[in-house]
Amino acid sequence: MQDKRQDTVRTAYSLKEASALMGITPEAVRKRLNRKTLEGYKDENENWQVYLPDKEQDSIRTNGRTPSGEVGALRAHIGTLQATIEMLRIEGARKERTLESYRRDREQLHYLIETQERKLLEAPRPGIWQKLLGRR
Repeated sequence: MQDKRQDTVRTAYSLKEASALMGITPEAVRKRLNRKTLEGYKDENENWQVYLPDKEQDSIRTNGRTPSGEVGALRAHIGTLQATIEMLRIEGARKERTLESYRRDREQLHYLIETQERKLLEAPRPGIWQKLLGRR
């Protein structure tokens, strides 16, 4: 019996594309590359290019992913979006704390300026005779 697989050149996919096609997160693909359970290389821009395992290649050659592959890809995308949301939430909280710190600093500066202005306005000023006679 003859092998039905085509002898074609393997296609390399970006990390994002490979993760979507495999139904896993980009981080999971990166870990597989590091463990050498998945083949790939870094291009001239230091971005991973991934060769998919034969079963994923066959799925792509047969006009798209299986329904379970699509669900997996959507789950991976949801995971990526959730991670992005969490990162943005953390960054927003950090910026809010920084802004609140600036507000407190501004209020303290206003208080100090007002206090100094009051002291200057309330301080007795020497009259002309005191100035002339050198008394204070």
